[in-house]
Amino acid sequence: MVCEKNIILIYSIVMGKGGLSFGWKQYGEILEGEEGSFFGTGISVLENGEKMIVGAPNENDGVGEVNFFTKGSWVFQAKATLILPDDNDNDLGFSVKLFNTSKFKLISEPSWNEDDNNDNKPKGRVLYIDLVYDPTNPNANNGFVFTKVQEIQGDNFGDYLGGILALSGDENTFIASIGRVVDGEYFKGLQVYVRNTEQNEWQKKGDPIQVVQKTNLISFDVNEDGSRIVVGNPIEGGNGTVITYEWDNEKNTWNNIYKLSNAESVLFFGISLSISKSGNFMVVGVPGSELDKPNLNKGRVLTYRWEENEWKLMNNILYGDKDLDFFGLSVKLSPDDSTLAVAKLPGKPVYLYTWTGSKWESKGNPIENVTTSFPFNEDTLPPYIPIEMTKEGNLIVISDIFYNNYTGRVSSFEWVKTN
Repeated sequence: MVCEKNIILIYSIVMGKGGLSFGWKQYGEILEGEEGSFFGTGISVLENGEKMIVGAPNENDGVGEVNFFTKGSWVFQAKATLILPDDNDNDLGFSVKLFNTSKFKLISEPSWNEDDNNDNKPKGRVLYIDLVYDPTNPNANNGFVFTKVQEIQGDNFGDYLGGILALSGDENTFIASIGRVVDGEYFKGLQVYVRNTEQNEWQKKGDPIQVVQKTNLISFDVNEDGSRIVVGNPIEGGNGTVITYEWDNEKNTWNNIYKLSNAESVLFFGISLSISKSGNFMVVGVPGSELDKPNLNKGRVLTYRWEENEWKLMNNILYGDKDLDFFGLSVKLSPDDSTLAVAKLPGKPVYLYTWTGSKWESKGNPIENVTTSFPFNEDTLPPYIPIEMTKEGNLIVISDIFYNNYTGRVSSFEWVKTN
């Protein structure tokens, strides 16, 4: 179930060409789930901003549900809700992906299992579904009918397949995490799938990409055509690494072509990252402190360009400005790579930047009061903040799953002319 709060705020005003003013304005109501539902754990928005889906994996006593919205004249309107019948505590909607070129969706259930005797070691699965409007169908939900096109299951008990999903820009490659942080377990790796466009069916592409060192958080992204994958492990080597993989057609495997180490000895290197469409431009979040300056944790965001078969750091580092900011906890490039969103620790503002061709410049003032402070133990990794954007980064969606005892809420903001 989704609740709405009508709070309209303008967060920044800047002068554009011809004296026009632009700023971030809250779009519509704040969307909220039910208490304890973790509403907003999974979010996805179309590049044109016309549709959005939001997962609430702990709704309905852990069964989970997925809420579908369309963009109205001034608000996201709830259209349909997916709840699987006779489902167990499967965490439906933990991760979700909309397709820009079709009506299909990817929805994960990392706690799903086919064997009730192994419920404590779920295989997990990813559902590839179709959603059509057919109000005459007796099974329709607000006029919409869900059809399961394909079910992709984890291979082994304890895989928790699909806790995190990534989808390539051409929508023919997706990546699903294997493993999960629960009961002392860790992420194990990633499984890549490629779509047979003639049969509209997903197939494995190679063996899983293994995580080199156990970690309780992993970040990964894929470029436009699915040919390059970057994987951040903020634990490996003590301070973190980012490994780049490319597909080897001759050996039918994913090759590790470059390992980017943490040369500055800053904690949590690679806890978040985002790669460009071309795969030759990347931003990496590093929210921790230098080892010789403990407990500051101001954070930074590093920008790299792929040149001469290696990632080269560009001289345009973004820094947090206050102690314990954890700036760079989450980073996200818009689909056209022109806008960058950077989050700090929950309870702190989200920052937006525009790429000028050589550096990042602020895109308005920070967006505040969109995430809830979270009790954070510095001996563990800080929690992730899901962020999604439209193609040019002029609509941003920010999730706050810690709000009101894990009720969760989702806020949207538009970059609009204000005069």
